[in-house]
Amino acid sequence: QVTATSKPCLTEFTTWHQIDESWNDSWGFDKSHPGCYIYGVFENGAPASTADFLDTALIYIGESRATSRNSMLGRRTDFKGTVRNPRLSPYGCGTVFKEKFGVDKIDHIYQAYLPMHPSYCKEIELDLLVEFYKKYNAIPACNPSLDLVKVKKILKIDV
Repeated sequence: QVTATSKPCLTEFTTWHQIDESWNDSWGFDKSHPGCYIYGVFENGAPASTADFLDTALIYIGESRATSRNSMLGRRTDFKGTVRNPRLSPYGCGTVFKEKFGVDKIDHIYQAYLPMHPSYCKEIELDLLVEFYKKYNAIPACNPSLDLVKVKKILKIDV
C-alpha cells in the first residue's frame, strides 16, 4: 500500500536499470509502487548516477498509477513484450520504438523510476514533459503526439 503523499522532486529518479535487469529491493521502491518512469537508449551502457529526465538519450516519459500488475515494472513488461513479440494488443510506446529504432535496440534500453503517490502521477508526468519540451522544443521520440498537444496547451503555444 502506498502511503507517502508528498510531491516528489523531478530530479529524484533512481539510477538507470537495463530493461532486462531483475528488480530487487535496492531499487528503492516496492514492485507494485506507482510513479513516473523514463526510457533512454544508451549504446554503451547508462551512466551509473541518478537518472536525468533531460538526458539527450531519453526516448519516453510515462506514468503508471496502477498498484496492480507491478505498476511501473508492469509497463516495462508491456514495453519489452511489444518490442520482442507480435501482440494482439501492443503497448503504444513499444510499437513506436520498433518503428523508430528497430527491435535490435531493445538491449540498449534503460529505465529509471520516480516512485510517488498515485495522486501525483499525471501531474508529474506532465511536468516532466513540459520541462523536456522547454529544453528541446520537442517531446521524447516515443511519446504520443497527444502529449505534445497537452504540453503546448500548458505552455499556451498554438496547437
